[in-house]
Amino acid sequence: MSKKLLVMLTAMGTLSVTLIAAPIVKNVTAKIDPAISFELNGEKVMGDSEALMYNDTLYVPVRAISETLDADITYKNKVVSITTVETDPEAASSNTKESQVSATEITPELEAVTIDEATIMSVDVESKQVGVLPAGKEDVFTNYIILNISEDTTLTQDGTSLTLNDLVEGMKVSVTHSSVSTRSLPPQTAAFTLNVLAEAEVKPLENVTLEDVQVVEVNETKFGYSVLVGKNESPEDIMNQTILHINEETVIKHEKNKAIYKASDLEKGMKLKVVHSPIMTLSLPGQTTAIEITILAQ
Repeated sequence: MSKKLLVMLTAMGTLSVTLIAAPIVKNVTAKIDPAISFELNGEKVMGDSEALMYNDTLYVPVRAISETLDADITYKNKVVSITTVETDPEAASSNTKESQVSATEITPELEAVTIDEATIMSVDVESKQVGVLPAGKEDVFTNYIILNISEDTTLTQDGTSLTLNDLVEGMKVSVTHSSVSTRSLPPQTAAFTLNVLAEAEVKPLENVTLEDVQVVEVNETKFGYSVLVGKNESPEDIMNQTILHINEETVIKHEKNKAIYKASDLEKGMKLKVVHSPIMTLSLPGQTTAIEITILAQ
């Protein structure tokens, strides 16, 4: 049997309950249930109060509830008004601050993750994002971390404040960031601090070599050709793939005859050795510019 409690109290403010629920006043028959008891935060209250049961609805004494909750009650013009005790704004503010301090003391903050050294791989000023590769990690797309830079992020070098425009690819940095990150590849997280290492010099990024990949797909575009290659152990796996953009400066040759080939000569299944630019998009698969492609003997 469902039971409804007709009295609803707000934490602060005034609640008015009109006694006339319909235009016509009528006599009803209700039952007093002595087995019903009341609790407030787990403690017994209103021990002398009785409740009425009528049409599966539970009616409780309003005055007893208001007194239990330390509220004022008035009855005028057939309206029962219950007013909770007002709280002094300053006291409330003070209590809130104390509560916050207490919560800080007992609730551990999310730990910041520290990266002692990383290399900046990309800087997107418009999106306010910096892609970094932690030291010791293989230079592959999935090892990057995208740092979201906000007004709360501290950017420095030798104690001097920097802006996002001061950051360039190849810089060595130390980073602290949130322990919470997205599940995307690469993951994104909020940066707390980013410090350009004083002893680090900005060096040109070295070209990347893919020793043994095979052609998965060749496509002609309005800018030239793009070749999708994958590592030989699993070339169809998107995590192992790279899109190579071929332009007029890309050298394509065969390891045996040293002849010069065109992009249109590349076919699915060919095994290649590729040297490409260190700059790669943060898409999946990553996209980059091919500098030299060597067709390996089958």
